[in-house]
Parts: sequence; structure tokens; C-alpha cells
Amino acid sequence: STATNLPSNHPVYPSALKQQKDWTQYVKLERTIIQEDSLQKLAQLPLSNLQAIYQQALKKKNSLKDSIQKSQSSPQKVLATFTRRPATADQQSFYFYNDQARIKGEQEFTMKWGMRNLEDFWNRKNKQNVSTNLNDAQSAQASINNPTASPVSTKDSMQIWLDAIPSTTAKLLNSNKKKEQALFELGKYSKTQMSNQELANIHLKRLLAEYPYTSYEAESLYLLYLSAENKEQKNQYRKTLFDRFPDSIYKLTILKLETGSLSDSKEQQAEKAYEEAYAQFKSNGYEAALRECQQIRMAFPGNKSEDKVVFLSALCQAGLKQKEQYEKTLRQFIQLFPASPLKAEAEERINAIPKNN
Repeated sequence: STATNLPSNHPVYPSALKQQKDWTQYVKLERTIIQEDSLQKLAQLPLSNLQAIYQQALKKKNSLKDSIQKSQSSPQKVLATFTRRPATADQQSFYFYNDQARIKGEQEFTMKWGMRNLEDFWNRKNKQNVSTNLNDAQSAQASINNPTASPVSTKDSMQIWLDAIPSTTAKLLNSNKKKEQALFELGKYSKTQMSNQELANIHLKRLLAEYPYTSYEAESLYLLYLSAENKEQKNQYRKTLFDRFPDSIYKLTILKLETGSLSDSKEQQAEKAYEEAYAQFKSNGYEAALRECQQIRMAFPGNKSEDKVVFLSALCQAGLKQKEQYEKTLRQFIQLFPASPLKAEAEERINAIPKNN
């Protein structure tokens, strides 16, 4: 409300607008986690219990609906009087001219309905039969959440609700995937966008505890390292990251943060070591060249020849026929060095890798 009602020239308006956007995204991600948690708990209950829960919720909804209708039909003793405030440059009387009100409306819609395409029957799950069948999944869910919504048949709406519960292995895997991704995104968003170390720690720790083999482990450890409250915790996350992911880009990033810029003598040593590694590669000594490249990256993190060293590592892996590691190193190269003159060749090599071998 602060971001909506403050004039745009107010000193705290930019801060209020940023916090509004930050917390809107935070709540959206958190709701995904809460929803998947709830569905997974329901999946552990027998069918009879689920049917009883649904009937109880339906009874409560109908009771609330009757109460609302009764209050609306009773005589009004007091008439509400509304006074329109004079429109200003920042608070236009017409909704679509008021950027703050429009943005707030879009955010409220997204929080309730999610991202929807601009199309007919946007709130219908089954658009093919929407003209004849109004008891689809979206209509049933809206009816449960909104007491004033049109009633749907008990049989159809109950089945739709039951189908949403991850009662099969495939559905449970999909639910866990959504929750895992939301936990990571929430932790990363709390750290990088909101600068809230406490929230970042809570969600990232929960991610690693509930999903010990998550594909987001390396980046999560790096974010926890940055968000650590004390030196002991920082060293713990650093050690785990270095031990489990010795070739990770996040390990190299930490080394860069710790060492800072290299001296001229260190740069010369790094360049000389690269030339020696390249000579070994040219003589088909792929294993020795790869080992030398790894030593260069550890001893001289952030050196001016680092892009050439990483690219040479990929070439050595290709020579050793390490296809998966070769592709992984090329993709890391593009991510680490987007301005490198070798980027175009790296992309060509990725595209040339056979996909079905």
C-alpha cells in the first residue's frame, strides 16, 4: 500500500517499490513450497480420510456462502458514502492511467492465479470443452477458495482435488522437483535480491537437508559461504564446497575473492605455465596438460590467461574422450568468460557434440 499510494517523487518511494516487488516474489516462491508440502502430507492419508476432509471443507464453504447471501439480502440500515479524492499526476482517477495501482493489481492477480497467457478462458484447465463443461480443475479450485463462486458437482470437484494430490511415484517426483527448485530460488533470491542473509540461510540449509543430492548443491554452498554469520561457518562451507566440487566455478570464484588481483610476477608465472601446458597438449600429452591446467587455476586464480587455461582444459578432455566433462567445461567457460575471443569457438564445439552417443 505504501508503494501504491506514495507519490513517485517521495524520497522513500524507490525503496518502497523495490520492497513491494521483492516481497511479492518471495511470497510467490514460498507459496509453492507450502502448497507442495501440504499436498505431500495429504498423499500419505488413506482415501477415506481424504474424502472426509473434502466433505468437511465443502460443508464449511457452503455454510459460509449461505451466511454471506443472508447478510447481503438483509435490509441495509446504514448507507456507505464514498468521496472521490481529487486525481493527481501520480494517482489518476482512471485505473489504467495509475501505474502504481495497475502494478499492484497485476501482482495481486499473479499471486492468486499465477502467470497466465492473454487468451480466452484463461482460467480454464480444459479449454476444448469449456463451452459445455464448466466443472474443470480451475473452476473447482476457484469454487473452493471463493464462497460466492458458482457451485460445481461434488463428484467432479472431489475427483479434481484428488487428482492434484501426488499419490503416485511420478506425481511425487514432480512435486519434489517443484519444491526443490522453489527452495533454491527462494534462498538465492533472499541473498542476491533482498540481501537478507538470515532468510537465505534458512532456505538453503533446508534445501541441503531435505535434498542432499540436489543439483543446486554447489551454488547453495557458495551462497551459504557468502551468507555465513562467522568465520567458522564460512570455513566449513568453503571446505565442503572445495572437497565435493573441486572443479566448480564457485570454488574458483571464492579463490578470486580471497587472493584479489595478481602481481605482475604472478601473471608472468601463470603465462609461462600455460605455455608449457599447451606444449604438452600439442605433443598429445593430454593427461599431463590437463593436470597442469588444473594446477594453474588453483595457483593463479583470476590470472589474465585464465580463459585460455579453461579452454585448453576442455580440449584435453576431448583428447581423453571425456565427453560429458568436455561439454561441462565448455559450458562453464561460456558462463565464466562471456567476453573471451574464444567464446564463439566454444559454442561451435558444444553444438558439434553428438547428442545420442
